[in-house]
Amino acid sequence: MKSYIYLLLIAFSLFLNAQAPEAMTYQAVVRDSGGAILSNAQVGMEIGIYQNAVTGSPVYTETHTPTTNTAGLLDIQIGTGTAGTGTFSDIDWSTGNYWLETKIDPAGGTTYTITGNSQLLSVPFAFHSNTTSSVASSSSSPSNSGVTTEFLIPYLPYGPTASQIIYITSYYAEPANRDSNAATVSTDISVEAIDNNGNLYDLGVITSISDERVTKLHTLINNALQAAGLTGNQVAIKITASNSNFNLYPHAGFNVGGNDRMRIEVVRLN
Repeated sequence: MKSYIYLLLIAFSLFLNAQAPEAMTYQAVVRDSGGAILSNAQVGMEIGIYQNAVTGSPVYTETHTPTTNTAGLLDIQIGTGTAGTGTFSDIDWSTGNYWLETKIDPAGGTTYTITGNSQLLSVPFAFHSNTTSSVASSSSSPSNSGVTTEFLIPYLPYGPTASQIIYITSYYAEPANRDSNAATVSTDISVEAIDNNGNLYDLGVITSISDERVTKLHTLINNALQAAGLTGNQVAIKITASNSNFNLYPHAGFNVGGNDRMRIEVVRLN
């Protein structure tokens, strides 16, 4: 039975220090041609990374044999598979743009009948930020108090069948501030985005936070992107919190067709 990737979701955990290997978390839901989920099935995968376009020879390839869960979701760490061409740690991310190609054999072998490709949109932010020394997930680490902190949402679809979910939760870094009558310095939230056509959008400051709360950002970001003339249907978003007096926890995801909600891992850049 012919199968295919129904939904592709990419989230990144890129570690640039010497103690941890570089890796990218890749997740995908696999369905058959009738739309049924391939549950608890071992599949064969080949990953290829190309420079500038998915043509010619890849700069890196590797293979995996993951097993989907009951929801048909597979989860692998790109950079830790059985290497074929090249070395993952030797990829020079500063030169050009990079594309990811995936091939899947639903029978668990190497006869790949499912293919897909997408641009690695997070690379310009994760590797070219002036403040990046290492990258870690924000799910366990809030922003530091009194500093400028950057977060990356590696991938969000934009279009009539996908709605975005972006919130940021703020807590006082010092508990004494909660009961203080002294004025709190506002934290400006500014946003940059890059789409799958390679267009960069500097949206500037979209809001300010001056109290503990959950702040909805997706409507503000969406309106700013539309006003800036967004042309792509996939974006990566960098959120910068300036001079923050808060611990900040961003959350991101999207709805597919108004039904299935997918969570996106948010990456802290500094």
